[in-house]
Amino acid sequence: MPALTTRRADLRTAIALLMEPQRLDALVYPARSNPPRLIGDLNMPHGANSRLLAPSTGYPAITVPMGYTRGSALAAGLSFFGRAHDEARRIGYVYGYDQPSHQVRPPLLTVSRLTSTPTTGEGVRASASHEATRALEVAG
Repeated sequence: MPALTTRRADLRTAIALLMEPQRLDALVYPARSNPPRLIGDLNMPHGANSRLLAPSTGYPAITVPMGYTRGSALAAGLSFFGRAHDEARRIGYVYGYDQPSHQVRPPLLTVSRLTSTPTTGEGVRASASHEATRALEVAG
């Protein structure tokens, strides 16, 4: 385990050396390098997700929808990564991106958590938006 601890510390140092001189609060990057392959397609590059920075450093990242691929059938994600203990700032950036982007598409039919009755997607979007706003109010 000492080698892993040393590598994690080295990567954290490298991230700090990248972010601090530029006065960066977050790094923003696509969540996947390529869209996932279709079942049975072994010719396309596989869609490895960007799982290096957050797990390797132990620092948090938040991924949100940034659009769609595969004929609008598959969501593409955008990751917001930053230093430890800076989650409130990162949540603010994510919220600031998500609200005007309108990239979240609710499912056509879902079940309300409160009533267990089917609702249309627009109600789910409004409910999710309200919950996110409330979470920020509580955190702030």
